[in-house]
Amino acid sequence: MTDLARVGARGGVVAIVTQAVTMAARLVSVILLARWIAPEYFGLVAIVVSLSDIAVAIIGLGLPMAVAQAPGLSHKARSSLFAVNAGLGVVFALAFFLGADAIAALYDEPRIVPLTRWLALVPLLAGLTAQFRGQLMVDLKAASSQAIVAATRVIGVGAAVAFAAATGSPYALVVLAVVPQALQLPWLAFAARWRPGLPGEWREAGGLIRVGAHIFGLTMVRSLTRSILVPVMGLFQPAAMVGQYDRASQLSATPVNSLTDGLQQVAIPLLARVRDDRERMMRAFDSLQVAIVMSMVSAMWLAAAIGEPLVVVLLGEDWQVAGMVFQLVTIGAGFRLVATVQQWLFIAGEATAAGLRFSLWSQPAVVALSLAGLPWGVVGVSVMNAAAWLVFWPVGAVFAGRAVGVSARSVLGGTAYATALFAAPIAVAAALPRLWVDGNVPQILAGTAAGLAVAGLMLAVNGRLRRTFMRFVRQVTGSLRRSSSSPR
Repeated sequence: MTDLARVGARGGVVAIVTQAVTMAARLVSVILLARWIAPEYFGLVAIVVSLSDIAVAIIGLGLPMAVAQAPGLSHKARSSLFAVNAGLGVVFALAFFLGADAIAALYDEPRIVPLTRWLALVPLLAGLTAQFRGQLMVDLKAASSQAIVAATRVIGVGAAVAFAAATGSPYALVVLAVVPQALQLPWLAFAARWRPGLPGEWREAGGLIRVGAHIFGLTMVRSLTRSILVPVMGLFQPAAMVGQYDRASQLSATPVNSLTDGLQQVAIPLLARVRDDRERMMRAFDSLQVAIVMSMVSAMWLAAAIGEPLVVVLLGEDWQVAGMVFQLVTIGAGFRLVATVQQWLFIAGEATAAGLRFSLWSQPAVVALSLAGLPWGVVGVSVMNAAAWLVFWPVGAVFAGRAVGVSARSVLGGTAYATALFAAPIAVAAALPRLWVDGNVPQILAGTAAGLAVAGLMLAVNGRLRRTFMRFVRQVTGSLRRSSSSPR
């Protein structure tokens, strides 16, 4: 194995492990905090956090990922980029703090004011940490960044749960959002071994800002798709219903966001290094997609099949609506995962301008189609969101393939095959026992057993899927052995 492949394999394994830790921490926070905090407070905080997420996406401006593709950038130019990110962080922090009353008036909800002012810390800290993340990606140490994020998230969950258990206060949700960001700043700065200086070399920095603007466009519209639904629903739905939707979507989206946000920091720089050999790049990309379908999408759809009883057991009887929403949004999240991974081709294949043009109309279309379900409440939005991502997946393959000079069939590759003959049968098998089994826990156990049985059967009878799965297992276990035996 080449040094580059070894770094990629090791980074991929670390990404999986750290994102699994992050995902587990988030799920624990969703489950435990739901026991102490009423759904309406989840709805109020979800509105502000969603707006904050949009601000954080703007603050990044695509610059950390742009820097990752420019290892020769001078110190002065990088310091200039740090100044840009930090300045935007200050601007948005002030906007949240000073605009808290206006946000509360928009939703006719005075309880939003103090929540918004505390959460103004999030964009401020995000701006200060952006370039430290970029430096770690330049050094092919994205795994270190992911490990830090995972560790701080675990600490943040512990602090929030302890605060909620002691006080029962909804401000535990503020602790959950702010503490990880506050801890990441000094930790990432230390790991990056880089310190900003006086800004300069603005011509050099300007070239990176242009590249970052394209990447920003891609990530911004994706962030809007993730975040805009909750604030808009808050204008038309009671806070308690928004809270039901937010908890369900958090349970569903956490695996998707954790996996894609972590793996792209490893996958994009590595795919970019072989972009001149399109055949090699597409082989690596296809293997990545199929592995994601056979692992993550299959697991997500199994969870969707047993979703309603699962959510009620985890969160309690007050979260029945969240159970229905979870089933629907998790089906859509499977399509969203593979569609999002496809978008990496625009960045790795030096086609960010084409990716931006595609995203500027397609991602708002997803939002619009999702919001078309508003007359039927949060369940209607969930149905339409799943349908939107189902359409987006093949359409995205066409445009991504055209942008990098390959066919849509090449982009979809084995993904459609694995989805139809592995992930979908697992989901159907897991759903069937609910027709004759009573009780939440028995339905969960029977559905899980049926889904796993079909997974084993498909691997036994389908040689293509079995070879793909075994190759993935060998790569992961081999990388784990190399990681554990390599000198520190």
